[in-house]
Amino acid sequence: MTVKTTSARVRRAGQDIGAQLAAWRKLQDLTAQQVAERAGISRDTLRRLEHGEVGVSLETVLGVARALGALDRLVEALDPWQTDLGRARAGQVAAATGAAGEADGIRVIHPRGSLRSSRSARAFDDD
Repeated sequence: MTVKTTSARVRRAGQDIGAQLAAWRKLQDLTAQQVAERAGISRDTLRRLEHGEVGVSLETVLGVARALGALDRLVEALDPWQTDLGRARAGQVAAATGAAGEADGIRVIHPRGSLRSSRSARAFDDD
């Protein structure tokens, strides 16, 4: 049986994100119970997230971000087209996918808003 270990960098990121979500909650004078109810999770699950436990689901993170009014900010922060690399490669992605449909079964949102596929997206899958 393979035991999954979490890297120190991922653990630290979990702690940072949890602390930032807790700060968003406190800045809005919301209780943990209020945010948990709005996100459809238990108060204990919110506590685990705010304390940086990386085992909480993506759905939980997104639900809490939504409950705090920070979901759009989170999505925008991960937008590859807003980076120098994304802007530089936008033409390559468009050329690689063209009208041919999916390439390698990976779909990405093209900077012009249309859903596109990209082989190069696999480069971002590595940790």
